[in-house]
Amino acid sequence: TFDITMSLAPTWLSTLWAGWAFAIMMQSLMATLLVSMYLLKKTQLGQLIRRQQFHDVGKLMHGFTIFWAYLTYAHVLTYWYGNMPEETEYYIERMHQPWLTLLIIAPLLCFVFPLFALIPKASKWTAGLTLPICGSILLAEWIVNLLVVMPQVVEGKEWSLPWLEAGQFVGFLGLFLCCLFWFGKRFPMLSIGDPLLPEAVAGDH
Repeated sequence: TFDITMSLAPTWLSTLWAGWAFAIMMQSLMATLLVSMYLLKKTQLGQLIRRQQFHDVGKLMHGFTIFWAYLTYAHVLTYWYGNMPEETEYYIERMHQPWLTLLIIAPLLCFVFPLFALIPKASKWTAGLTLPICGSILLAEWIVNLLVVMPQVVEGKEWSLPWLEAGQFVGFLGLFLCCLFWFGKRFPMLSIGDPLLPEAVAGDH
């Protein structure tokens, strides 16, 4: 992601880009993991997933939410006081329509809403609370990636709703799930040889 996304704008550079991309992927990973845990809850594997596991992953998602905001702010602050045209142009382009609306929506869904919504303990293991938060994060991260890629691709041309991009996302998601289920049918999805497994699934863990 570091090489591909930065190569879209070859005259622009960022020394924080790898860390920022890592923060996005980790926050998305925790949200996806929580959704997967809820989907597996009624399966044989899901019986081993307790409240403590939901709470641990929820805390990690909360932490990476703050980490994402920190690196995003660090990016903007660095370019603001540097004020170098080849760097600021990247952000100025995204501060005009049709990107400006997405630029406002993304931090609200990815940082402000999860930051406060994840403070109560119950929001980390209650499906009615956790799943909307995860959905908000995943939608926001999809918008963020759209903001990174599309302005460089369309280059001033008229841009409409991203039906093609949404279709590609659904297609790759389907391919990933097919591979996951194929693997799950052939190999154990639980590390049954792990000596710490009984302790991890114990009620008092």
